[in-house]
Amino acid sequence: MGDAVLVVNQAAQPLLTNAAYIDLFGHADAVLVAHNQEGHPLASEAQPPQRAVRGETFTLEFTLPTEASEQRYLEAPGQPILDEERQQTGGVLVIRDITERSRQGLSLGW
Repeated sequence: MGDAVLVVNQAAQPLLTNAAYIDLFGHADAVLVAHNQEGHPLASEAQPPQRAVRGETFTLEFTLPTEASEQRYLEAPGQPILDEERQQTGGVLVIRDITERSRQGLSLGW
């Protein structure tokens, strides 16, 4: 899978990631911190993992600063994870790099 996957527990802590997540964030237990288009971190409650564990199903476009003082544009659909009794046990995010699409002005409806 080319997209990064992040599975979090009820406390929004990483439980499971894939190789694409490690490539994007540097290591499996890296904490995702989404930024707005001006490069400022989103409020804690607006971060994708927190939204997923609150039971929201959503798609969020956000930026991620890089070491080269550039911004990567990402899109993350997220949703809660429910057990067989329909009790929420965490959340899952699939994170796609949309930097090229965003640079062409095709996305980020901010």
